[in-house]
Amino acid sequence: MAGWFAHLLVAQRVLEKLPESKRSFLSQFSQLDDYLFGSIAPDVRYAANIDASVTHKPLGKWSAFSAFEAKTPFVAGYETHLITDEKWKDIVKFFKVDITKEEQKFALYFGVDRYLQLKSGWFSSISFSGNIARADNVSEIYSLGVNQTHVSAFKSMVSSYLLLPDAASLTSFLTGFPFPARFPPRFKENVIANIVDSLVIPKRKIDGFLSDSVSAAVKELKSNL
Repeated sequence: MAGWFAHLLVAQRVLEKLPESKRSFLSQFSQLDDYLFGSIAPDVRYAANIDASVTHKPLGKWSAFSAFEAKTPFVAGYETHLITDEKWKDIVKFFKVDITKEEQKFALYFGVDRYLQLKSGWFSSISFSGNIARADNVSEIYSLGVNQTHVSAFKSMVSSYLLLPDAASLTSFLTGFPFPARFPPRFKENVIANIVDSLVIPKRKIDGFLSDSVSAAVKELKSNL
């Protein structure tokens, strides 16, 4: 799974490459909020404490456009999330991360996000946080066993994360939320922080991941919207 900032950044860049007719459908007023929230929505599973297979293969489908009847901005954003997570598998392989070890998995997640946040500038995180807070046309997610309380908790979780001055400031973030409750007792936040601080981020590889994710998502949205 890619980080929340990475998902939002991919979704934003997809907008820049779509034809005007399709871009305007996603970017006007509250539609943009719903679209960007959709790009992180599958990870609401952390707030709802449900398995990734429920949200990342919605209703047994590999595509959000196949799973949900309406082709809304939220569903379009949801599709970018699923595509980006597929491309993220290449990053996991590159770093030789053992995803069965939570500390390694989340260290890579946070480390790449930190790089992207610093590269994009501080305003991007503030802007994305506002989009997430305002999103309200997200009814499709409720068909997966998620309720409004879960969505509200998830919005608070993501906004807090995005507004950290440095994504490596993990202890205060992780101890502020039950994130995620399934971690074993041996899990230590400072272990992740130490790994993040030691990561050497290959800029070309991460930029390639972003480019590939954007290209694949643009193709799907052009075909389905």
